[in-house]
Amino acid sequence: MSRRELHLLARLRGTDIGAGSTCCVCGESPFESAGKRKAVLGSNFTDLGMLSPDPAVCSGCAGLMAGRPGSTPPPLRTMNVAAGDRWVDYPDRSGLHADLMRAMDGEAIRFLSWATSRKKHHWLRAGWSTSQRLLIGSDDGAIEFVPSRDEALVHAVQALLISPTGTGTTLSRASIRSGEYHPTAVMKFGVTDGRS
Repeated sequence: MSRRELHLLARLRGTDIGAGSTCCVCGESPFESAGKRKAVLGSNFTDLGMLSPDPAVCSGCAGLMAGRPGSTPPPLRTMNVAAGDRWVDYPDRSGLHADLMRAMDGEAIRFLSWATSRKKHHWLRAGWSTSQRLLIGSDDGAIEFVPSRDEALVHAVQALLISPTGTGTTLSRASIRSGEYHPTAVMKFGVTDGRS
């Protein structure tokens, strides 16, 4: 198995194609080996279940794993990441939303990952994305987003986030996520929106 989405991301972040190797993270890799996995990943790496039994890590994946908070550039696990065939970006939350909108408009987003806690290697859970199906990385797994299927849901959540009065959101993000709304907020949202 080979993870072309990780190869694309590593290349876009500056790792040069080399002689190739077998990597416990991405499989058959176009990058040279960076060394034994325990030496490269360190003892604090917790996603061991996501790795193959291969003993080495390629230089591409080593670069994606590198960095500590406070270093420049920051570690990839602390940032959202979006990539196309020839570009990579580190969007904030509104930028991630914009990337979903671009994907719904048919733009080729090849890689999208959301740094939920900024502690886990969320990008390991992302998959190769197309305009028909995005596999978005997150701390807890891949989020499958199919624009043709999920567009109505995106617009419904957007409508819940927009205040009908123009004075700030009526329903909190936490309540929208949980589906539990305070009766006062429901009444305010429903009455203002014409639904009593």
